[in-house]
Amino acid sequence: MTQSPLFSPDERTFTVASDDALVALVSSANQRLVIVSPALSDAVVDAVIAQLVQRPTLSVTIILDADPEVYRFGFGSEKALKRLHETCVANDLAIRKQPGLRIGLIVSDDITMIFTPTPLLIEAGSKTPEKPNAVIIRGAPANQIAAATGNDANALATRQEIGSEPVRQAEIVQTLANLTENPPQSFDIARALRVFTSKVQYVEFEATGYKLERKVVPLPPELMDVDDNTLREQITARIRSPLKDLAAVSIEIERDGKKKTQIVDGRWLDAERKRIEDEYLYAIHGFGKVILQTKRTGFKDEADAFSDLIKKYIDAVREAIKEKRDDFIKSVVAEYSPRWTRRPPQFYSDFQIQPTEDNINADLNRLASGLFDESVNFKEPNVRVVPKNIAPESMRDPAFKGKVEAAFRKRKAPESLIKSLFDDFDAAPSSSPTLI
Repeated sequence: MTQSPLFSPDERTFTVASDDALVALVSSANQRLVIVSPALSDAVVDAVIAQLVQRPTLSVTIILDADPEVYRFGFGSEKALKRLHETCVANDLAIRKQPGLRIGLIVSDDITMIFTPTPLLIEAGSKTPEKPNAVIIRGAPANQIAAATGNDANALATRQEIGSEPVRQAEIVQTLANLTENPPQSFDIARALRVFTSKVQYVEFEATGYKLERKVVPLPPELMDVDDNTLREQITARIRSPLKDLAAVSIEIERDGKKKTQIVDGRWLDAERKRIEDEYLYAIHGFGKVILQTKRTGFKDEADAFSDLIKKYIDAVREAIKEKRDDFIKSVVAEYSPRWTRRPPQFYSDFQIQPTEDNINADLNRLASGLFDESVNFKEPNVRVVPKNIAPESMRDPAFKGKVEAAFRKRKAPESLIKSLFDDFDAAPSSSPTLI
């Protein structure tokens, strides 16, 4: 048999199943051609079609997996499937099917190549024999494989192990329709996204509710006249929040495994949040903030500790406020109880209630409590961390890589780290010059 020089006796055994190698092997077949693979590329299908036209007596067996997911993984081209099906129908040849097929094999006369099909969604595939994904075997094994795939007319039918059922036209139509409705991703972009997000990831980091709001509350006319000097400092026509006197509280924090007492206020908490952001996050101008995947665990620990710290701070402030609240209520009752006894407010007569000492003290307690609570208003503290994957659109933006590198250089990150963010693209090179 005449074979392509690519498969001469001195050819290496371990090699790479590139499109060029597969095409050469298909094109060298003179008597029999067996193709077993999840799917086929355009180039390989072109070679198969050429053989069917040029060698009508060639014994051809083709076994594929017709599942649409095969094409979304990038094992082959749906365009190639359509063309191969049309050509096989024209040549009265049935494509055989084997669900779940994930190995590749080509028998060209007495040469057999066994290879690992490349899912282009995940990797681009090797281009050199130094990174092999195939083995070439010459001689008798080809006969055994031909019988197991149904290519040997002299073998018993019971010896056929795979591809015993044909792929029917309805299945081809259904697969192609499925791929039209939900087409495969652009494989180079998908690989870039996978590789890049293994290095960095977007993250939103928000901390709210620890800055206490100071309010002034209008007073009812019943509390406008004040003699008590201390109370007068808080009350004019309105009551001022006592939070101005609670700017800082003492709480216990942990640093480097050691506990210590720290005076904490809103500014200190702002500085603590900035310290965490500066240590873990990188601001990408116009895009948001990213974090190295290797630092996610440390960042989560710091964010959780910051959340606990805020809760301690709020609890301490509330305890201090409680003391202020009690003092304020006592002052209001002491100031206004004698006045209301001498001159009860109008609502007592309106509701026909006796202005007894107990009633007056209860109403003053209620009124003072409401005023104080309204003047002291703060939201529940909340620390939110939301990780997000980087969108494929960002991967296609040529400015994105530069901005990422600039952000890392601004923070004095080592050049080896900066370059490693993108080095992995060499393992999955892009076909688009604009992809980073």
